[in-house]
Parts: sequence; C-alpha cells; structure tokens
Amino acid sequence: MKKGSLMHRSRFRAIQSFIIISCIHSFVLAQSGRDFCDDMDYSWTVTKDLGNAITNPSTKDMTALLLGTGAVVSAYFLDDTVRNFSQAHQNSLVGKIAHIDNYYGNYKYMISVPILVYAGGFFGENSDIRNTGLKLSQAVFYSGLITLIIKELAGRSRPYLNEGAHHFSPLTFDEDRRSFFSGHSSVTFAFSTVMANEVDNLTWKIFWYGTAGTVVGARVYHDQHWFSDTVAGALVGYAIGNFVSRQAKKRNKKIQMMEDTTSGNLENNFLVQFSIPLFH
Repeated sequence: MKKGSLMHRSRFRAIQSFIIISCIHSFVLAQSGRDFCDDMDYSWTVTKDLGNAITNPSTKDMTALLLGTGAVVSAYFLDDTVRNFSQAHQNSLVGKIAHIDNYYGNYKYMISVPILVYAGGFFGENSDIRNTGLKLSQAVFYSGLITLIIKELAGRSRPYLNEGAHHFSPLTFDEDRRSFFSGHSSVTFAFSTVMANEVDNLTWKIFWYGTAGTVVGARVYHDQHWFSDTVAGALVGYAIGNFVSRQAKKRNKKIQMMEDTTSGNLENNFLVQFSIPLFH
C-alpha cells in the first residue's frame, strides 16, 4: 500500500507540475502576444505622428529644417572641391577603413539587425532589448522610406558618371541617378542616433556618431555620393533617430503613469478591505 500510495502521489505531483508549467507557459505566450500587438499599434501611432510632423511642422521643426537646408546648400557648393580632394587622396589605409560601408549602411544588415534585436528581446522576454529593437526598426524603416522617395524625385547623377554635380533627372528610376540623398548616411545616422540615446555616456555617443560619420566619408571616398548627398542623409537620419527616441520616452512615461495609478488603486483597495474591520 505504501508503494502504491507513493507512486500515486508522485504521479499526482507530476501532473500538478505539468499543469502549473502549462499555465505559466500559456500566460507567457499570451503576454508576449499582447506585447507584440501593443508594439504594432504603437508603431502605427508613431508613423502617424511622424507624418503629421512632416506635413504640419512646428515652429521648432521649421527652424531645424531651415538650418538643415542651409547646411545642405552650403555643402552643395563644395561638392566638386570635396570630390576632387577625396579622389586625389586615395590610399590603402583609408581604403580599408572606408570598407565599413560594405556592412554598416548596407540594407541587408540594416534590415536584419533591428529585427534580430527585437526578436531576441521578444523571445528572451527582455523588454529593454525588445524596445531597442523596435526603435531601431522604426528608425531604419522611416529613414529608408524617406530616402527612397527623395532619391526618385531628385534623380541626381552619381559622381562616377562624370555628369557634374548639377545634373538631375527626376523619376528616371535608375540606380546611377539615385545620388541625392545618401541612403547609407541616413540609415546609419538614424541607427546610431537611437543607439547613442540609449546610454547617457559620452564615449558611447562618440562611438556611434563617429561610426556613422565614417560611413559618410566612405560614400564620398568611393565616389558613390556628392558631399551634399551625405550631409542631407546624415541630417535626415539624425532627425528621424531623435524623433523615434522622443516618442519612445513619451510612451514609457505613459506606461509608468498607468502602472503607478494601477499600483496606487490596488494599494488603496487593500487598505480599505483590511482597515475597515479594525475600526468596527
């Protein structure tokens, strides 16, 4: 009887453990599903907010736009000078460094890395990593989309065609005429800006902005872009990266406020339930 009773208890505990684990697993899956849906809803909200910021810019945004336009126009008048200098100073050391644009800024990596970061945080149940991946995905997507639209509308000839810095053929849909503005510059600065905003550390920020700046130089060095193309791309990427980071901070504040409110309500309910009997 004892042996049978022990076996019965063991089976019962095994079944009990299985049920508990299954319940926990189901809860985690349900929570993960809600997190993903919340992230998608939030991304749609950010998309609408970005569209509104572009079509109805604030005074601050207009000021930034005018300053940025001034910087790009100034760079435009230096295009030939910068190109001549970069092509006249080609060497093996700089060439090796300039190979960074084969990786950082390459659309294959710029699309896959944010997705992998998000997936790592999602399946690893790490909200910080998941949110970083979400911000990177948004920044790369928005900057890439804006870049693609402007490239086709501008139709600027790439430097290696030797058609000059002032040659534009709008809506030609030709890779050789997608110089303005630099996609590598925009997506790397968008990516780097998000990453730089993740940690309040000067060395960390210098690393990310320095890496993006190296990509900018590499595009000119490889004769793929005019100087003004890279300046415009960098400014757009920087603006998008900061926009995404600001939106995320607003979201986090709202979530924190909701959690504080919920926690406060639960605490008040607890006090009401347990304090009433004490005074009666």
